[in-house]
Amino acid sequence: MTVFLAGAGLLLASFLVQLLIWRVALPRSQTVALLLIFAVVPPCVLATAALSGHALWLPAPETARLVLAYVAFTLAYVVLYSAIEHQSPTLAIISQVAKDGSRGCASADLYAHFAREDPMSNRIEAMELGGYVQLDEDVITLSSRGRRYAQLFEYAGGLFGLAKGG
Repeated sequence: MTVFLAGAGLLLASFLVQLLIWRVALPRSQTVALLLIFAVVPPCVLATAALSGHALWLPAPETARLVLAYVAFTLAYVVLYSAIEHQSPTLAIISQVAKDGSRGCASADLYAHFAREDPMSNRIEAMELGGYVQLDEDVITLSSRGRRYAQLFEYAGGLFGLAKGG
């Protein structure tokens, strides 16, 4: 139970630090910022607890469980965050229809609303801010960071036998 509570407390503290930072200023590279926050907060919390006389002493197997659980939940959160960082087309449609309430939304109105928006441009802008792509007039190219990620996904796709090319 101690491992569960300690892990939940560390995750909550990391999440609260993330919320605070995001309210002050949205980081340029949100994924890197999340990984940094979730790596720095636990040692800070544990050091603060130790200095205040409330140190958490766990046997080695319990410490290993705590670290493994924390890392697993952190990585899962980072992956989920990247999926919700920008609204998906499906969620955008649901949100728009929900705004119209019980009377519903005419198909023509829905199509007109989304004709004004370009969800791809939002995502490309975020990728450019994150340093994954470079825009030169109408040409988008991968940066060195983007190429590394592309190679990682290609490798993972090959490892799992997935078709290339999306």
